[in-house]
Amino acid sequence: MSLTATLIITPTNSPSREGRGLPLPNFSTTSPVKPVRHDDVLRTFIDQYNLPETVAKTILKSIYTAQQKLGPKGTQTVPPSAIFPNFIAIESSGFHIYAPSTDKGGNGSVFVGPFIATKRTIMGGDVFSPTKPKDVARKVSHRPTTTGSGYSPIKRKVDEIRAAVSPTKTPLIAPIYSTSTDRRGHKHMMMPAYPRNYAKINWVEIENPARYLIYKVGLVAYALAGLHRFGKVHRDVKEMNVMDDTLCKLIDFDTLCDTFEDVGFTTGTISYLNPRSFGSAEMTLINQKLRQGLQRPCDDMFALYHMGLIMTLRLCSQLISKSETETHELIRALTRSRIIRPPDERLAFKESELRHLGKKYPYRAHFYSGNQRASNPERVAVFPDAATCKSELAQITSKLPLSVAEQEHLLSFGIYCIDQKFQSDDARSDANSAYAEFTDLLESLQTSLTKRPRKRSASTDGLQEHKRTKREAVSLPVDLNHDSFLTVPEKKTV
Repeated sequence: MSLTATLIITPTNSPSREGRGLPLPNFSTTSPVKPVRHDDVLRTFIDQYNLPETVAKTILKSIYTAQQKLGPKGTQTVPPSAIFPNFIAIESSGFHIYAPSTDKGGNGSVFVGPFIATKRTIMGGDVFSPTKPKDVARKVSHRPTTTGSGYSPIKRKVDEIRAAVSPTKTPLIAPIYSTSTDRRGHKHMMMPAYPRNYAKINWVEIENPARYLIYKVGLVAYALAGLHRFGKVHRDVKEMNVMDDTLCKLIDFDTLCDTFEDVGFTTGTISYLNPRSFGSAEMTLINQKLRQGLQRPCDDMFALYHMGLIMTLRLCSQLISKSETETHELIRALTRSRIIRPPDERLAFKESELRHLGKKYPYRAHFYSGNQRASNPERVAVFPDAATCKSELAQITSKLPLSVAEQEHLLSFGIYCIDQKFQSDDARSDANSAYAEFTDLLESLQTSLTKRPRKRSASTDGLQEHKRTKREAVSLPVDLNHDSFLTVPEKKTV
């Protein structure tokens, strides 16, 4: 009998638990974990989804039956059924419920929903109890894997470095609760769910937006400095992979790897990939098409500086009045790349054409694959050069409804990100230097605001439409300094 069927048909072969010296629950079932907590699990499940008791019992019997057959690294996924419209991912310690909608990334889909523990358990330092369900995020790989150990090695690496890149008792790297593989061979990784990532920050609600932005990006620089001291590179640094909580939480470590100077297959989000890691200006687009490049700390830093620029432009877009149409056109020009397609309505570029485009737009062109089956052509995206970015950013920040000091410091932050993004790899500032620069900017801004109280214009459309939530950004923690990295063990890599 399939597990899906058991959600509709009550199993009749549940073995008896009598004689074990344990109290029987008020419905017939068995479970490999904490039978005394069955009533708590049932009540939580009913309350969470407003289910009839008979339906909740039927589903729980199926869950318990599946748990008996699961190992510590196994997951069984139940699709939506006639009696329950959500997915259920069953693990040995509990079950995760989530809606069919997903957030799809390059390597997997992410599902968010409550995890109901069938016993008290601790994962990633967080306590899970049958009476207190918690929202978690589950990443499921797009493709099945028949070899290897799934996400388990990643979890071990993250567990090793979490404490080492924590400036306070609050780590800057998100924990991984569990890793497992389902019967189809798809890898599962369960992590905390956070209210928002850096891309979802509503800058209208931030009391000191310039200071908050520099502070938040500075925390990411500190986290990357810790990773790089371990000889690791993240390979997918972007605002969607940084969660905005008390400090920050760097996530999505399925691309984590050792630093390597040899050319190999690269991963990451295309617009955040360092074109210089793919060779000379003439060869970069050809190697981008093959995804053959280097994976080094300076490539993470390219992504960080690109992220800093994009966040600055997003802040400006939200805070500047919509009546400033020319300014918003400038913002769009900096955030949107120029798209070039193959000539003569072809689906693919010739190698000579990619060489020409790489030389014409040195180190600011990104290659996007096409899909011949769907008749989607290849594309090359070209971003503005450094001089254009700096000139137009100066015009944009001057329109912000902030004090002159905040405008100036936000412009300094943006120009620093632009300069470093377009630097050669050996000249680009590393994570320690970036952290020091952002710390100095924060201290300078704080001094300026103390001397001249900040006044914010009430003319901005967004400020009139939203009730501001006062979220003060403070200076970067004083113990975030270069000496704190001396406790992180150096690791030689290949």
